[in-house]
Amino acid sequence: MDRTINRVPIRSVVLLIWTLTSGLFAQKTERIEACGRCAMGNNQTLQEVQQCALDKAFEEALNKAGVPLEVSGSTQMQQSESGNAYTEAFSKVVQTQYKGGITDFKELGEIRKTINEFNLVELERCIRATVVHYKTKADPAFMHRVTGILPAYPYEALLQFKVQSPGSYMLGYLLQGDSAIQFYPNPYERQVFLAPETLHAFPSPKSQSEYFIENSQPKEAKSILLVFLKEATPAPPVQLRQELMRWIDGIEPSQREVINFPIILSSKK
Repeated sequence: MDRTINRVPIRSVVLLIWTLTSGLFAQKTERIEACGRCAMGNNQTLQEVQQCALDKAFEEALNKAGVPLEVSGSTQMQQSESGNAYTEAFSKVVQTQYKGGITDFKELGEIRKTINEFNLVELERCIRATVVHYKTKADPAFMHRVTGILPAYPYEALLQFKVQSPGSYMLGYLLQGDSAIQFYPNPYERQVFLAPETLHAFPSPKSQSEYFIENSQPKEAKSILLVFLKEATPAPPVQLRQELMRWIDGIEPSQREVINFPIILSSKK
């Protein structure tokens, strides 16, 4: 008997109810106005420089709000494939993380373009942001191990990976340019509890599904973003990367772990 495969094209967003669990922590918030500037280099696109300027504005808003930086170390794993052989490399990474985030923002005027002292085009973006001060730190016991996500894929590929969890719920996204495309949960896979001491495969073999990715936008940076939460949380109704990041920033660090895997897709079939 033929086996039916439920293909999940990672090109559109599944919209569900937006529930924010972090409100239980009664976080302190404040409104801050800030600007960020970024100069255009030789190998950068206009979109990348615009995003850089926005990121600088976010950093400035956090700094003006007095949100402290926390330095921590972590071990990351990168997989690569040569023929049928897989190799894994571990590296020690020093991370700096603000003890607060930005849950929403509004642009103040249009993007300003100037020429700086090095004769480079510089973009400036100004925002009014809602800054939240976290009450908790990341939980060192709430860490996940993800295997199977490769640094590079062909033009069209099937995404497969496995997760070892301390006990959590997952949301999965493809970040492509400004877009955040949800691939888990999906119409064929509901969000389930990832029990500890178990290796969880995605997509689930029981769902008979495939995560199909293709390089429809070859010039846009791409990554796989996995959000692990301590509580069952429906995916937010977002379609943009910044909307997703602001939603994540509204969740206390002790209640989540976010892992990002930059990927490259071939530009030709």
